[in-house]
This record gives sequence, structure tokens and C-alpha cells, in this order.
Amino acid sequence: MFNSALDIIYYNDKLTYDNIIQILSFKGSMGRNTGLPAGLKKLFPEVTKISRPVISSNSINSPLWLAGFVSGDGMFYVKTKPVYYKGSLRRFALVFS
Repeated sequence: MFNSALDIIYYNDKLTYDNIIQILSFKGSMGRNTGLPAGLKKLFPEVTKISRPVISSNSINSPLWLAGFVSGDGMFYVKTKPVYYKGSLRRFALVFS
């Protein structure tokens, strides 16, 4: 839905009223699907929700998707813990957060 809204903005020379209604329909259908805020509903009462697409695949088709996700909020770090029953040995773990 987000890509469709960007396509409308990017590929049209002028944003017409119909294009704005379509973009607002996407906005009202995204996120928690609660619809538009009250102020926008009042200004654009003809906006209707669009049914969200069903995503049936759980696989990641591109490693770039994971890289983009991680660069936004994620991080990797190495966690160490002593292993008490073995003396001075340490246990290492790679952690994604």
C-alpha cells in the first residue's frame, strides 16, 4: 500500500483530487487499520478503506530486506558470560537486537 501511494505521487505530474482520495484511502487502511484521523474524515468524507493484501509467504526472498530492517533499528553484539564450572573459560554468543 505504501509503495502504491508513492507511485501515485511519483508518476503523476499533478496530484488531482482523485489521487489524493486514493492516497488517503491507503493511509486509512495501513497501520492498525483504525481509519483516518477525525480531522481528515471531516475534510474528506468520501474516503473509504481499502482491503489489505494477504501475505502468505513467511520467507525472506532478498538478503537486502533484512539489511534494510537492521539498519533502521537493529544491532548485533557479542555477549560474554563466564562459565563457572570450568574456571576461567567464557561463553560467547552473537546477539541480534
